[in-house]
Amino acid sequence: MSAQSKNPIDKLKSIQAQLAELNAKYKRQEKRIQDQKRSARGKLEAARTHAIIQSSTYVTKALGMEKYYNITLDDLIERDFKVPDTVNKDSFDFVFAEYRKLMTDLGDFFYNRPDIVNEIHKALQIRKSTESADTEMKEQ
Repeated sequence: MSAQSKNPIDKLKSIQAQLAELNAKYKRQEKRIQDQKRSARGKLEAARTHAIIQSSTYVTKALGMEKYYNITLDDLIERDFKVPDTVNKDSFDFVFAEYRKLMTDLGDFFYNRPDIVNEIHKALQIRKSTESADTEMKEQ
């Protein structure tokens, strides 16, 4: 009888081991999916940033504001800007503060002038291009 009483316990232990193995496998798959999503989000954000930077340079030139955008390290040295010993991603934010303010002011101008925005939309056929981009994404 003792052999029979161990048998259900052994089965229970076996089932618990299988369950633990399945849970571990599920967590690995879930982590892999989350990593893939994170990677895809990063790639999408990089593509968005690249598109914005590439096109905003052209708009900036068209508006005659490139002098606020095309600032080089040589320009800063000519202006006697002291480059800090430790440079990080925030070290040069102040250099583009005027450009950011101009772009924010430009955005405010457009927000306050829907008539101009509508004219721009008409000139660019923005609704049509947005619809074709949506169609193209769905087809892929």
